[in-house]
Amino acid sequence: MGPALTVAVDIGGTKALLRAEDATGVVVHERRLATGRDTTPGQLDDVVDGFLHEVGAPTALAIACPGLVATDGTRVVVSDVLPRIEEWRPRALDRHPGSRLVNDVRAALYGAQQAHPHVDDLAVVVAGTGIAACFTSNGRVHRGADGWAGELGSVPVRAGGEVGTLDSVASGAAILSRLGASADEVRALLSRGDEDAQAAVEGAGRALGEALATVLNLLNPGLLVLAGGALAFPGYGEAALSAARRWTLPELWGSGAVTVDGDPGTLVLRGVMAVARGATPPFRGGGS
Repeated sequence: MGPALTVAVDIGGTKALLRAEDATGVVVHERRLATGRDTTPGQLDDVVDGFLHEVGAPTALAIACPGLVATDGTRVVVSDVLPRIEEWRPRALDRHPGSRLVNDVRAALYGAQQAHPHVDDLAVVVAGTGIAACFTSNGRVHRGADGWAGELGSVPVRAGGEVGTLDSVASGAAILSRLGASADEVRALLSRGDEDAQAAVEGAGRALGEALATVLNLLNPGLLVLAGGALAFPGYGEAALSAARRWTLPELWGSGAVTVDGDPGTLVLRGVMAVARGATPPFRGGGS
């Protein structure tokens, strides 16, 4: 038998991150692959199987993906950013007994709980291809009636006289759509000081910040952790924090406030690793 390996898989709307760690937490292998709206269940199964072939059979495995995950953790019910994976049951769940499937933002919450174990009322907002949130109250995960609480990106907002969703105005996908560019192209435009790119990124950030203020004013968390790939766009996070502070009651901003995760692009992956390892205390109460 080979060395004990724990494998975490973070499937997102534009990329999949896969990581294997040994029993001491040292990363022994990692891979990043592109995904998109046309990504199929078969392609994802092949990605996971290919990685496991490279590293060997894992001692523990967890997979996170965007969208609504069935309460029994066996399949993806629906995913806005990866529409073709509706009803996907990862093949690895059957090949590796004990493996787990979890919503990506729920995984991010587990990762944030590791970093902030003494915060009982914690909120996490992940801004990537789409936007979603997850919360704890008195140390327990708020799951909602069907386990799907936290679809922040689906909240309706008014922009330019039109009503859309927060995803359509504030997400990473919204920025790329507005500029008609890839993420790498947007970063290149920003590095050159392109005014249109900067306006698009900062406008999306302000919209996110207004949503953060809603979370803070409504839930009064002890801490709100902000993460996600969209924070890689310079100016996005700064605009979000500025707008959040403007629209949050001063008393709530002072007591709760917002922190940007130290490595916002990998919070989900780190949380999935915690899930694979068993999500032991302080992970109390719920979680698919």
